[in-house]
Amino acid sequence: MRTLPIEIQSEAEFIASEQADLVISDISPVPIAAARIAKVKSLGISNFTWYTAYRNMLDHKYLQPLYSAYSQMDNFISLAGSNEPRWCKGVVSIEADFYCRKPEVNEVQRIINQLNPERNKYIIYFALGMSIQAGGLDSLKMWKDDSCEFVVSSNMNMLGKNIHSIPPSYTESQNYVAAADVIVTKPGWGTVGEAVSLFKPLLLLNRDVMIEDQNTINSLIGRHPYQLMSWEHLKSMNAKDTFTRLVARRKRNWNGDSEWHKRNIVKIVDQLV
Repeated sequence: MRTLPIEIQSEAEFIASEQADLVISDISPVPIAAARIAKVKSLGISNFTWYTAYRNMLDHKYLQPLYSAYSQMDNFISLAGSNEPRWCKGVVSIEADFYCRKPEVNEVQRIINQLNPERNKYIIYFALGMSIQAGGLDSLKMWKDDSCEFVVSSNMNMLGKNIHSIPPSYTESQNYVAAADVIVTKPGWGTVGEAVSLFKPLLLLNRDVMIEDQNTINSLIGRHPYQLMSWEHLKSMNAKDTFTRLVARRKRNWNGDSEWHKRNIVKIVDQLV
């Protein structure tokens, strides 16, 4: 925060030197305030801002520079779960739903055939690695459940006959989400967006302190199957029973259809062309 004015001025000089016509931020306050100085239109796109993320933790006087910067947006694309002030006075903010990158059908089938060739197990996409203290993951009872095949990120140091790491160079994680039966994750927008777009039920780790998490969870109520669970409960839960109940609540399967992708981003594209 101390260096914010310097960062904004430096960014404004860069924007002017590049002769930009539009600045899009997702959702750093620096380029938004810089765009106003450079007399260039700005567009924010996010499910939160850093002002609202810290609003319940810090006194408003410390957050005033963030509030001031975000108030200079010319337009704001509000993603699913957003609960923001009306930043752009006199302008109707655009609302967009969850979305994600489109999976590749043949690659998804390859993953399923590799992990579950007999189609007699659950494929579980486990995306909690960076959220848990080192060593904490070892205590999960679910790893010992032979009814499940777990997909984990390459940075998780987990070993087991039913634990499969995504290769470090593999960039299209949405293919693994599409291959999975259940997604275990924190309520972060990116993975939740993949799960909703691809009709995958969610087992969510409850993190009470994060306002963004609660807003994302609220957006799932009545529209997508999920279960919220504490870390203590997650450690000892019966994996097969829990995943069976979640799969039973799934309303439909992803079948390679790309229309959802087109529908969910069309508003964003229309505003930029």
